[in-house]
Amino acid sequence: MDPKNKGVGIGVIVGAAALLLYVLNPFTVISPGERGIVFNNLSGSLKTIDAGVNFVWPFFEKSSKYDMRTRMLPEEAKASSQDLQAVDVHATINYRVRSEKMVAIYSNIAKSIEDLDENILRPAIQESVKAATALYP
Repeated sequence: MDPKNKGVGIGVIVGAAALLLYVLNPFTVISPGERGIVFNNLSGSLKTIDAGVNFVWPFFEKSSKYDMRTRMLPEEAKASSQDLQAVDVHATINYRVRSEKMVAIYSNIAKSIEDLDENILRPAIQESVKAATALYP
């Protein structure tokens, strides 16, 4: 075999392998302050992964990231006092997702931290502000 053809063959194999890795993207990078959840499409199981580069089986597993740092969620609410006076409230809550509850939150409540903010926390803030302001004249 000609040495020039051998080098071209190796280059083609390396290029094809690099292209395959790029297309399949079997690695997920979890930044510091985040945790990952991997959903296995075959078994339906969930597992958590720590910060760093992690291997995820293409087509069989899907990863999601959760921010584990303290998050600030500002919210504006309009409510009425007991004597029907309009009250505008600007509330901010600080929260963080506990790592041991992450799988339960993912499987039962919200698939992402943004879903948790919009579908669970914001309505709870609105309801709490309205309930609290209705107690006062």
